[in-house]
Amino acid sequence: MNAQTASHMYVGIVAVTGALLAAACGGTSPTSPTGSTPVEHSFFTGVWRGTMTITVPDASPVSGPLTWTVVLVPGTNGQQFRITWDTTNGWLPLQATTTTAAMETITPPSQMSTSGSYQSPRQCAGEFTTVSQVTDTLAIGQIGGLDCADPTGQRMTFSGQLVLTKQ
Repeated sequence: MNAQTASHMYVGIVAVTGALLAAACGGTSPTSPTGSTPVEHSFFTGVWRGTMTITVPDASPVSGPLTWTVVLVPGTNGQQFRITWDTTNGWLPLQATTTTAAMETITPPSQMSTSGSYQSPRQCAGEFTTVSQVTDTLAIGQIGGLDCADPTGQRMTFSGQLVLTKQ
């Protein structure tokens, strides 16, 4: 994948993330199946483990373990979460907490998007977004982001795949 393709993928993921976050934050609140009380639980909360594979232009993909610890944000009717990321991926070792993740629906299957920042091992603040399809036991998604500037002054782009199962 070249830098232009990765950059377009990142822009696309950011656009989808923004649209989902806007949808999750506006309109009416979802209710429980009986329609009487807001939802304050989610199939998505808990610990998820799997693999993250990162690809940067002109380099071989790098895979490593990934753990998500997912906590429901109170008062969001089962649609927003904090996700603590922990991975020892060789290119993107990451310990970060995303402050917003938006779930498209409150029942599986659903699409989930998130965005976050991290301290890069290349000595800058990096940014990433993800879009994942989530069932009650499996999350499969795409990650894209921007890291430090390369020798030409362009911020490096990366993309990748996430596959996690609920523990």
